[in-house]
Amino acid sequence: MSDARQAERGRSAVDRAGSVRVTAARLGAALGACGAPAVAHGAVWAGIGDARAWVGLVAMAVGALLGALTWPVFQPPGETGAGTERPGIGFSALFAGCVSLVAGAFAAFPMGAVIGTAGGLVGGATVALAWRLTQGLGPTVRPLVAFVAGGVAAWVVARMVTM
Repeated sequence: MSDARQAERGRSAVDRAGSVRVTAARLGAALGACGAPAVAHGAVWAGIGDARAWVGLVAMAVGALLGALTWPVFQPPGETGAGTERPGIGFSALFAGCVSLVAGAFAAFPMGAVIGTAGGLVGGATVALAWRLTQGLGPTVRPLVAFVAGGVAAWVVARMVTM
């Protein structure tokens, strides 16, 4: 095999590894941010803040950052490549619930954390399911679709919990 061909093969392996890391970070951001609507609803329901949008934006930013940084680290073992294509629904739910707990505690303690955890659990499962079903979408649209689906599910759960 020629040296140029070996170099190209090595370069494509590095490109694939970088692409998997970026995809994992986008999945983590979608999982982390999906509980933000539930956090915002919990804060308003408890009377903590009058500005639902600000609490939701802070929770979304903290959750997305925390999720993007920690999902590649806490991804289930052996699923480095496969975990970004077919994430486990149960593990994703637990991960999103934990990240929503931290984001809710940061944005609107205490009820934002409590309601955000419940919403994050269901939202994380919905994000994982949407991620599995939207494999043909582009790298930018796929996380957005998964986040919107998970955020809607989290908000519905928050409404059900606070009725």
